[in-house]
Amino acid sequence: MNKREMIINKSLEVFVEFGFHGAPITKLIKSAGVSNGTFFYYFKTKEDLITAIYVATKEELYDVLGIEIEQVVSLKKSIRELWMKWVIWGSEHEQKFKFLELFSNSPYVHQLNKEEMKNNFTFVQQLLRKGIEEEVIVSMDIRLLSELIYSSIRGTILFNQRNGMLSEVEMESVFNLMWKSIVNF
Repeated sequence: MNKREMIINKSLEVFVEFGFHGAPITKLIKSAGVSNGTFFYYFKTKEDLITAIYVATKEELYDVLGIEIEQVVSLKKSIRELWMKWVIWGSEHEQKFKFLELFSNSPYVHQLNKEEMKNNFTFVQQLLRKGIEEEVIVSMDIRLLSELIYSSIRGTILFNQRNGMLSEVEMESVFNLMWKSIVNF
């Protein structure tokens, strides 16, 4: 692991534990075990570091979830795969999931340009549009539909983090409950 990655990994832990405002640069430098010069060589400001952690974490999640819309054969199967992968990733990467939650509820979220925020997850919107066009999914605002699906993902991740991982059967039941809430009857 190089020094930049070490700063990112250790700072992520500090931010999750103390929040953005409770983590001064001195604490970040100390946790990473690097000099001031090394820290500022990689990150000009704490905000640059926060953004770098966010982008790296979102890219990691995107790589896990990546579904090519052209390869979708079964909409339900594709959404199920996406949902399961996201829940498993969030359950297994508690610190990274908590960081994304912290970031999404902070003023820093408004500092990223809108394209940077949504670029990695356009395939989710494409998948949902495909479902609406094929009349498989209820026709509604894609942003609201995305939030409804994400709320079930988030809730399941939080449950898993607090109580241990659900069994495959339980995970399947939770997914089916979510699916029934968006499917067009």
